[in-house]
Amino acid sequence: DAMVAAMKFVTTIVSESGACVVDHGRELRFTAIMPSKSVSALIGVAGANVKQLQQATGSHIHVDSTALGFGPGGDRVVHVHGSAQSIEKAVEKLVGFMTDFIDQPWFPKWAERTNEERLGALEAPPLPGQ
Repeated sequence: DAMVAAMKFVTTIVSESGACVVDHGRELRFTAIMPSKSVSALIGVAGANVKQLQQATGSHIHVDSTALGFGPGGDRVVHVHGSAQSIEKAVEKLVGFMTDFIDQPWFPKWAERTNEERLGALEAPPLPGQ
């Protein structure tokens, strides 16, 4: 719950500042780094989960095809586009996809990595079909 509250706070600040405004002030973009395993769950079979999430929140979600690092704790970049309200709803769901794996042995190491460590990770090959 604290993570969701923090993300809501961030989306509010971003919305009010206008620093991330795209498309002439009508749309915001939020970018998150998530574990590869969480992103797989987010996407779902043939993209079913991400499509449902987009419909439910009114946002557009794009996942970069390239992962940094290997295995379930590799990094994937997720972009969410939409209104502040749609991004807030989507981010709440993204946090849920991450916390589903919080009890996995790889998760603490993923969560504690610094940005410097993430930037130094080797690029994994793109997912099949992307």
